[in-house]
Amino acid sequence: MQQWLDLYKYSLILMFLLIMEEHIKRGWIFVCTNRTERECFENMLFGDQDREEYRSRFENIEIGDGAFLYNLDREKLYGFYVIKEKGRNLEPQKWGGRFPLQVRVELQTHYQLACDLTKKRIV
Repeated sequence: MQQWLDLYKYSLILMFLLIMEEHIKRGWIFVCTNRTERECFENMLFGDQDREEYRSRFENIEIGDGAFLYNLDREKLYGFYVIKEKGRNLEPQKWGGRFPLQVRVELQTHYQLACDLTKKRIV
């Protein structure tokens, strides 16, 4: 539970940074593990499961929204990215087809951050 509270605090800080950008209206946090992180970064693609609770949230994502990637294993939050494309199965073979709700992202280098929740700091 504490891990999610810490993530919430850091995400509020990072969402504030997004709001400071005039063209970014809101942000999303996608989740990965050590097994899926590399594929996310190599393809600049984040994905989610096709479940009802995720589907309704996914429908609200818009091109131009901000995004972060949180690695559950490393407890690190990476970002920020801008969503450039969204759809079902943009790349159906990625992650063995387990995460068909996908967004293609672009790294915004002037805000390349990683939050290390184990050390309670932003790097």
